Amino acid sequence: MSSEILYYYFCWDNPIKILQILKTFNNIDVFYKNGVFFEFALSNDYVEIFEALMAYFENKQFPIKNEIYKEKRKELSEILEEFASGMELTCKMKKALSQYIDFDDSSTDSREHDFDDDSYNDISSTLSTDNEQDNSSKSKYLTPGNNSSNFYNNKVANWLCI
Repeated sequence: MSSEILYYYFCWDNPIKILQILKTFNNIDVFYKNGVFFEFALSNDYVEIFEALMAYFENKQFPIKNEIYKEKRKELSEILEEFASGMELTCKMKKALSQYIDFDDSSTDSREHDFDDDSYNDISSTLSTDNEQDNSSKSKYLTPGNNSSNFYNNKVANWLCI
């Protein structure tokens, strides 16, 4: 029952009540709905809630460090790694998470280096003055019959949730 109550406060995005419930109740399952509490804390950059969830796991849910604790700790690490791999995390959140999972420094976000190649940064290589064609007669707008325009229109519509 306590896990459901906590879940509702997560859905309502009420960090103050979430922290109060974690301090008050002793029978919350932090693995509720496949670790949704951790997913919420990571995705919203709630470092304090993440740390409170980990403290709850360590001190209330598994105060005795036996084999069951070790299995659950491993399971929790796998859940955290899965969530972290699909999110862009702040430095503060990464620091908090680094106590529980290993971050592979070799796997940097590929978008960080998209424009490292000099050919992308050299505007003169993309704007050629040789053999330019007169495009004044061509339409400047994408037409509905153009397949590529439909593709991009659909992407924009999905992005805007239209």
